Amino acid sequence: MKKLMIAIALILPVLAMGQNVNQEYTYRGLIRASSSFATGNMPKADLKNVYISGDLEYYINGNISIRSESYLFLNSLNNPDSPLLQNHQLFSGASYHFRPDKLLDLYVGFQPGIAYSQTSLPQLEPTDPSMSEATLNPLISGMVGVNYFATKLFHLFINTRYVSGKHLSNAPTPLSLNEFRITFGLGINFRAVKR
Repeated sequence: MKKLMIAIALILPVLAMGQNVNQEYTYRGLIRASSSFATGNMPKADLKNVYISGDLEYYINGNISIRSESYLFLNSLNNPDSPLLQNHQLFSGASYHFRPDKLLDLYVGFQPGIAYSQTSLPQLEPTDPSMSEATLNPLISGMVGVNYFATKLFHLFINTRYVSGKHLSNAPTPLSLNEFRITFGLGINFRAVKR
């Protein structure tokens, strides 16, 4: 994983330097979509999670876009007895983009969201429930990332985000859903509005 991230970090600047600096890329009316795997680290719960992620983004103008994302929880990698059974999430919000007329698109974003989560419960008696109720829980997230529009149809991307929230249910103590997450991969883009 670290080797792949280092390779991406080294390749993106080289690709950006090789582009014609006079070449302009118009963002207004652009629709960008991607699907990939995401990894997350929940430091308070000591969990490393894997998700399938998908996002859809519409560029209102050169600097502002509206973006929605979903994360389908697959599993926690480092703990076979993970207390987290489900943690599916939806986010929607806005992003601000820097250097909008270049192929390299740097951005920051803010997204409120919601999690559908469920945890396992300690069983003190055999009749005790083994899992909490699955509940909808509010989330808030900030993110930073970069898109590299290599062609008119495809782009490379990497973004990191911090998610904050709690699993609130009938569990004796709420489980923190705070998580650092990274997503990267290849996406598609097309124009909804002609230049």
